Amino acid sequence: MGDNAAGAGGEAPAAAAAAKEKPRWKSMDAAEVMRTLSTSEDGLSSTEAADRVNVYGRNELPTAKPKTLISQIWDQLNNTLMFILIVAGCIQLGFQDWAEAIFIFLVVTLNIVIGVIQEGKA
Repeated sequence: MGDNAAGAGGEAPAAAAAAKEKPRWKSMDAAEVMRTLSTSEDGLSSTEAADRVNVYGRNELPTAKPKTLISQIWDQLNNTLMFILIVAGCIQLGFQDWAEAIFIFLVVTLNIVIGVIQEGKA
């Protein structure tokens, strides 16, 4: 009797591990996949499909929250090259070299505008 209890106890963890193991879809043939998913070659009935939607939810990817314009601008400004350009523009303002400062800040602005447009298209 002790042997049976040990044997049953030894089998239970193995059965639990097998139940938790994910199916190996690549190694299954079509019939085995259909049995595992409780379906047929004809697909699911309308009621079965509706039941599965209620249980598992719709087969959709979550939508990402759109970034705000301020967040997109910050993403464009938040890198080393932009920081160097802004510092260079400020230095030129300090030397009262208006043409250089304006040109540098125009480049920074143009980079931000192009970056935000490109990110919007992506």
